[in-house]
Amino acid sequence: MFGEPSWNAPPHVRQRIGYVPQKQESFLAMSLNDMADYFGSFYESWDKAFVDHLISRLDVPRFTRMEKMSEGEKQKAAIVMALGHRPELLVLDEPVASLDPVARHHFMDVLFDLFMDEARTVILSSHIMSDIERVVTDVVMMKGGQTTLTCSLDDLKQSVVRLRLSWSDPSVRDVITALPDKLFETFDDNRAVLTLSSLRDDQLHGLKQRCDSVEVESLGLEDIFLELNR
Repeated sequence: MFGEPSWNAPPHVRQRIGYVPQKQESFLAMSLNDMADYFGSFYESWDKAFVDHLISRLDVPRFTRMEKMSEGEKQKAAIVMALGHRPELLVLDEPVASLDPVARHHFMDVLFDLFMDEARTVILSSHIMSDIERVVTDVVMMKGGQTTLTCSLDDLKQSVVRLRLSWSDPSVRDVITALPDKLFETFDDNRAVLTLSSLRDDQLHGLKQRCDSVEVESLGLEDIFLELNR
């Protein structure tokens, strides 16, 4: 990480990293105002004006002790603390899990605004696909602790497609069965629905020549995730 072993990163590397855990359970006796003063003492790059801006924009109570805050307010407080030193690398572990849909949408807008035009990296883990699809550029999917896919979001959405086909020629079924890169398929008499991890133009052209009807459906990130993890 930044050229250093991640498990033993020296202080000058840790200064460049921000982290938000899935659940904020520390410093519960402190208010956000106290936490900002305490956290700020550890970072040379702590930006008090920026922290004040975040507190206002995220609408977090300044003087309420953490233990008295709602889960959503605790999470937003953790986000403010992670961003206060303007980290080059921000690691977010399910950061919006405790927020309602409006607050989640607001947080993603803030995140997008803060990092869109800056040379910073955000690693965001989440199961809420609709939220992260709005802001991420690259996707890593994991199953059972193992990485199953790594690619850009644009490439992923362009490659994975769902086809809905119908035909009258019985031999078409064999053509469909022989298609490579199928993630899922289901047949119902002379109709089929299948999802492919890639589809070449010549394959699509051939299907259109043989089938009575060919519908190509682009999928969102959540549908793609479900198809890849059936």
